[in-house]
Amino acid sequence: MSDNFAPPTIKKLDNAVAAQVASEEKMDKSLKVPTEKVTTDPTTIYKNGIDNFTKFLAGEIHSGSLEERIQFQMSFLDDLWLMLKLDEQPLKIVLDYFVVQIIENRHLYSDGTIAAPLYRVEPLRSAQEILKYKRFLLFITTFADHARDRQRFLQQFDVAKFGAMFGPEIKQKLSNYVYR
Repeated sequence: MSDNFAPPTIKKLDNAVAAQVASEEKMDKSLKVPTEKVTTDPTTIYKNGIDNFTKFLAGEIHSGSLEERIQFQMSFLDDLWLMLKLDEQPLKIVLDYFVVQIIENRHLYSDGTIAAPLYRVEPLRSAQEILKYKRFLLFITTFADHARDRQRFLQQFDVAKFGAMFGPEIKQKLSNYVYR
């Protein structure tokens, strides 16, 4: 007689109470009813938008419907101009985050990948706005390429000419960001 004893395997089940407690910790209880907390910090909102733009370029979101793609790009374009109107410190945080995303996903932020999806949006927006958008993305990707060597970036990119496309306030913020 052979002794082929196999010990029983124990499968651990998820604890429903622990899962509920963990989900309630993330909720706002100020109204006496647990509701999901909504992020209201501008830097977090714009960082999430940059994450979504990176996912968009990778084809992870809004890749099915042409209308969704157009809508997403138009809202990202609008958010970009609003982002540049932030105060200087939050803008620095968001732009630094944008640079890190570009460095980590450089294959997604190539000229063709950024400009190719715009062909459907270009007729819906003014040529000047599309040009500002393309130049801003060129600025931020070039800055990301030379983030460690700013002198090289300044030799290759005319920040004053780029900033002239925007109002004096945004121009000053972008100059402060580059020359800090």
